[in-house]
Amino acid sequence: MRKLLLALLCLPLSALACALHEVHVHDAYVRATPPGQLNSAAYMQIHNSDKHDYRLVAVVSKAARLVQMHNVEEKDGVARMEQVDFIEIAANENTDLKPGGYHIMLVDLVQDLEPGDELDFTLVYNDGSRTELVVPVRDIRDMPEDGEFHGGHDHH
Repeated sequence: MRKLLLALLCLPLSALACALHEVHVHDAYVRATPPGQLNSAAYMQIHNSDKHDYRLVAVVSKAARLVQMHNVEEKDGVARMEQVDFIEIAANENTDLKPGGYHIMLVDLVQDLEPGDELDFTLVYNDGSRTELVVPVRDIRDMPEDGEFHGGHDHH
């Protein structure tokens, strides 16, 4: 609830705050789902070319009834997915949201996700700025051998 409230409070500040930093999103995609699958995940690379660190504190999308930030960590040889309150976006660094690490969980999808669909997302940062995204849905079976989709939508 705290994250949703923060996201809603920050929305009016977005036009001014977006001009204050240089955060860009590259290679974003959402995993396609088989019919009836209620959950999916979104992945992307976030590049912070600013001299200041930021935190991704919320993600908003109408594609699911619940949108959360998660991380996969290994403890005692067992990989566990846990919800996180924020994701650090370090100055002059790339932060990868990828399978087996940080990612955005879409819980209780409002529709099946098919390759070629596009979903709207808003990334909300600790300074109140936002990044608006249109993210393609991709079939992970079509993923290149290097494990990364390249090209596509870049946003800032």
